[in-house]
Amino acid sequence: MTEFDSRVRGPIFGYKGSSRLFRNISCDQFIADIETPLLALVTKDDTITDYKFVPVDDYKRNPNVLLVILEQGGHCNLFFESTMGGDDKKVEHKELGPLLTMEFFNKTSEFHDI
Repeated sequence: MTEFDSRVRGPIFGYKGSSRLFRNISCDQFIADIETPLLALVTKDDTITDYKFVPVDDYKRNPNVLLVILEQGGHCNLFFESTMGGDDKKVEHKELGPLLTMEFFNKTSEFHDI
């Protein structure tokens, strides 16, 4: 993806490479201004958005952001199976994303009811 952005998308938008393109189109610069409760759900195995570029410290500084970091889940796909504990027992995580999201909305609505 980075190679494509360096060779194609970057030059189309007037950039010599992908780094400046990513910085300028990223929403990271707006994290400090978030006032509405936000659930930021991130996975370390995301193949599109490399975890090393996730602005974890910026998210943590904003009290309106709840940052959830998962080891697995991919990009926009929190429906997966994994083997846990070194044994061969498969554990289904198909409800993880929806459950986290619903819990966030439930807690947010409780906050606003006060």
